[in-house]
Amino acid sequence: MKKFLNSKITVIHKWQSIKNYTSLSTTSDKPYHQFDVAVVLDILRCTSTSTITAAINNGCNSLIPAYSITEALNIASTKSNTLLAGEKNTNKPTKFHLGNSPLEYTADKVKNKNIIIATTNGTKAIIEDAKIAHTILIGSMLTADAIAKYLAFSNKNIVFVRVGTKGNFALEYALASGYIIQKILLLNNNIVYNSKKLNKNLKNYNELIFNKCKRKILEIDDMAITCCKLAYHYKNNIMRAFCKSTSGKKLIYSGKIKDLFFCANLNAYNKLIHYTGSCIKIMANP
Repeated sequence: MKKFLNSKITVIHKWQSIKNYTSLSTTSDKPYHQFDVAVVLDILRCTSTSTITAAINNGCNSLIPAYSITEALNIASTKSNTLLAGEKNTNKPTKFHLGNSPLEYTADKVKNKNIIIATTNGTKAIIEDAKIAHTILIGSMLTADAIAKYLAFSNKNIVFVRVGTKGNFALEYALASGYIIQKILLLNNNIVYNSKKLNKNLKNYNELIFNKCKRKILEIDDMAITCCKLAYHYKNNIMRAFCKSTSGKKLIYSGKIKDLFFCANLNAYNKLIHYTGSCIKIMANP
């Protein structure tokens, strides 16, 4: 079975830090891609990656991310068979058809439609990620296993990018990152990283994660280790973690607990969704 060969997993705490990884090639004016794959995670907030996943799996042809509400309106004016979707500071903008709940994106509304989507942070992060990675995956708990299986034997340098507001740590994003990374480790026997153990309680994983030999096969950074610890702690109750998170509490207090349950539906779908540089769609022949 194919294993990682000197690959690395990095977790970026906030998407605004992407600029620290962006540079120009010395031989051309094209961006230099420091990573092979970026996984964008906006698990609960606003029009999240969970909402994008719902739209695609309910028959939407594609989603076009826009940097702003104005840009979204301009794009929509040039295309037919489109819907405007998104939020501005959690509120649905004027003239938009869909807002920030994944439960709005039902098949009767989105099937065979092209959606122009603009959000406060999420769509900006997706567009910016194209500057640091060749492949941009839309990540969520809904497709966690599908993403892990794609990455597990890819021999690629991977970055997980969290989307949110104000750069604060978010439990739900760390949980999703950790679950996917942990699954990657389980799919690849004899992996070492930074010569650190996750936790003494991870007895069942020790033989899978560590290799007695000195050759380093896979390296993951400190934030990725932290995410794995959280994923292990909440492995049997994702909803409990979501209810404890700041974003989850906001959804509960605003009467949107059904959104929370939807986003916690682990591995509900098996289709890989990616950003092509122009639109978001199902990845063909992953």
